[in-house]
Amino acid sequence: MHSLYVASFAESDTPHGHTTQSGARLAKDRAAQQKLIHSELKPHVFQAKESFAKEVYAKIAKEEEINKYLAKSKYYSKKEKRWRLPRAEPEKKVKESDLYKPFGYIFNDIIAHFYNKAGKEITRAVVLTHKKKLFHTEDGEPTLFSQPDFTVTATGPAFKNPAKNLTKGNYDCAAGLMDAKLDEGIRHEQDLKQLAVYARQIFSHQPQRRFVRILIITEQRARLYHFDRSGAQFSPLFDFHNDPYTFVRLVLGVSSVDEETLGFDTSVYWGKNKHGKPIRYIKVVVEEGKKKKVDVYQLIPGQEPFTRKSIRGRGTTGWYALKGNQRFLIKDSWRSAHRTPEYEFLEAAKGIDGIGQMVSYVEGPHTREYRGSAVDSYALFRDRVFCRIVMDLYGGSLDTFETVEQALAAVRDAIAGHRALLLNGVLHRDVSLHNILLGLVETLGKRGLLIDLDMAKFIGNGGANALTDFRTGTRMFQSLMVLESFTLGEYAPDHDHLDDLESFVYVLAYLLWTFEKPGIQKPSPPKWMEKWGHDDPEAAHSAKSAVMLAERELHEDYTDDITDFWGEPCRVLMFRLHKIISSIAVKKRQIARVAKRRSHTGDYKSLRYNKDGTHKHYDEILQLLDDAIEGVRAEAAKAQADDAEGEFEEEFVASPPTASSEAPSDDQEREVSRELTPLHLIGNVSRSHVNKRTSTDQVDSDELPPLKRLRTLSGSAAVPVLDEDEENSEGEEQGEEEEEVVVA
Repeated sequence: MHSLYVASFAESDTPHGHTTQSGARLAKDRAAQQKLIHSELKPHVFQAKESFAKEVYAKIAKEEEINKYLAKSKYYSKKEKRWRLPRAEPEKKVKESDLYKPFGYIFNDIIAHFYNKAGKEITRAVVLTHKKKLFHTEDGEPTLFSQPDFTVTATGPAFKNPAKNLTKGNYDCAAGLMDAKLDEGIRHEQDLKQLAVYARQIFSHQPQRRFVRILIITEQRARLYHFDRSGAQFSPLFDFHNDPYTFVRLVLGVSSVDEETLGFDTSVYWGKNKHGKPIRYIKVVVEEGKKKKVDVYQLIPGQEPFTRKSIRGRGTTGWYALKGNQRFLIKDSWRSAHRTPEYEFLEAAKGIDGIGQMVSYVEGPHTREYRGSAVDSYALFRDRVFCRIVMDLYGGSLDTFETVEQALAAVRDAIAGHRALLLNGVLHRDVSLHNILLGLVETLGKRGLLIDLDMAKFIGNGGANALTDFRTGTRMFQSLMVLESFTLGEYAPDHDHLDDLESFVYVLAYLLWTFEKPGIQKPSPPKWMEKWGHDDPEAAHSAKSAVMLAERELHEDYTDDITDFWGEPCRVLMFRLHKIISSIAVKKRQIARVAKRRSHTGDYKSLRYNKDGTHKHYDEILQLLDDAIEGVRAEAAKAQADDAEGEFEEEFVASPPTASSEAPSDDQEREVSRELTPLHLIGNVSRSHVNKRTSTDQVDSDELPPLKRLRTLSGSAAVPVLDEDEENSEGEEQGEEEEEVVVA
């Protein structure tokens, strides 16, 4: 039985920008994690106008209601017009720890007055968590933790574990957070780093969050921080003694009993099934003409959603759902507002075997809607829009293969699907290990599927050329020309089907050279492959070209690194694919470098692209895969026959086939080169048609998601480095201690 799709979005975001999808996960301690998260956010952090803090929760409580509260509260002095907090004296300075309990009393007093009505269930409480370990969610066992000063714990449909005891603070049940500082110690850069770690964890623990807001307070002033998929913004500091109305509204806002006000997508919620057991649901409202269709999906118990760990970016979440007896994948993401929606590409893919199929989609809010009127003044702000896509659920990602034939067949059918998609005018541009799924049936064309069309592009009639950019795709599987676009810039040939076919070959190479057998990866890849996934595109290009360009044929040094599990047919397959791809890569490189030397872009960068040539490339590679699959079957049949006869299977040590017997002929190589001839050299386009890339064609770095990194082969978890003041509590288990709640 095939495993469920478990990691299809693991490499889903791609641009070559700072991202904490993998980096923050691998950070050794909180300081290192803070630095990584800050580098992700820094270009996208804005100081809002003074109006932001006042208007964001302006309707949450009327002024007369706040006046009534201030008049009766023992924590506010109407006479002195200030909150009752410690003040510095000549002989005694105020310490940060002196603020914890007084602020705790004030926060809970405000919440009790406005939210905890007599006779109704108490659903909000402020807990002191400055000594509590709130463990982070990362791959593997949690090791890192953080300690916000105050956590607003909550119960309700949005929260994973409705807290029976609101005195237990953790990120799962955190409605909001506050952090106390001394006024003289306020440092925006450092505060941002600290709060961003908290925000990232709330997004990770609560994947249906649309934004997170955190309050910074001192003995005199306060400031609101806002985090969403476009980055962050913060209000100017304001004196909350002089403006108690804004202060009360901010406290009510970050602890709101309205989950949408807290930043939750309320269409994802907890309920109970017919047996009374807690279960999670997603409600999808689809507009069909003038009518609305409501579909309610039950999330599959025990199948945790896949979430991207970074704050800024697409924030992709994959939910595994049921409706009746049918399984679905529900994909939530935040795309750049100016990008073509993925559902448009999926509409073009309807009915195509080998491509994941969409059931429905719905668009949601923009990040700009959460930022107040100040957002219009940010020249560099990049708006993002929410989209939910419901898709059929297939098997696991390619790396969960169980047999050699299953792996080869999945790649083969995904390539066939890629061709059919191209003929419908869509180029994928992000072929990678986790974007190929195993099919649930063994029918030809349905044994493997290509998914994740976020980076796709309409090409050909009615569509623009797909510009080659090193920030598009998953580094490990990018073609040589995509990598070399880092130095070639506008002279790089357009991204075409040949780049994607090359990526398919690197997916196969990754399987053959890093997997010993199903579910078992080598401790490390071969030395010559170690830098294929390097962050630096030049380093990745150098490592990959040393194999694909410098080596005209694969010799024993490479094929010997393929374990016997894969068999001789796979060694022959890689030998032949290498020959084809290296020939194409050499020709592309020659064309691009001539273009750069002669300062021409149009003629040189537009390679010959016609229906017959396109089919030739696909047919040749698909035939090689079909031959390999037949070879694998023949090997399996022979082994079965040998077992039946009681013979011992001889150990087979293979050497690569000779160039004369296995490699394509010179005529075949010339044919491949002919298909890559630039248009101006075959007379189809005159020199007058040479055009430079216009300014509107330049790639916006924010339009692409952060560069995808493949997970480390070792899978080792980061080990936390504890600060000295944390070592005393190192052995405490999460959730063991009773937290202190300061109650009015």
